[in-house]
Amino acid sequence: MASTFSWVGNNIVVRYTKDVTLRDVEHVNNLIFADPRFDDMRFQFNIFEEDATFAMTDLEFKKILHVEKASANSNKRPMYHALVLRTQDQGLFDACILYQSFIRNHGWEAEIFGKMEDAQRWIEQHVSLTNHDIKLLQELTQ
Repeated sequence: MASTFSWVGNNIVVRYTKDVTLRDVEHVNNLIFADPRFDDMRFQFNIFEEDATFAMTDLEFKKILHVEKASANSNKRPMYHALVLRTQDQGLFDACILYQSFIRNHGWEAEIFGKMEDAQRWIEQHVSLTNHDIKLLQELTQ
């Protein structure tokens, strides 16, 4: 797997490296959607590291979008996705732009960031976190 996954309370931080494939995203989604914490999840923090590249076909990416749409329909709470692009991969940037536009039409918010600190600040502005969760988020996103 080219990803790591950590829970922060009822929320998640996912760090992608190397080729970001349909299999990687499905693996993460399976962990999230099978967990009862999903019902109370308020944010997802995705970090695409310097070596991350987009490795999906158009059809595979559309599948991911429709799974996300179904998720938005089953979890009506406001959800915030911070997409941190440390990579210069144009394919990942384009996919994040499409994802951001798509998910907004289904009740969730997504923002793209170049700096981790800006993404953390955005999450903290929108989601009420415990001091423990703030500290854990900071540790996981360094």
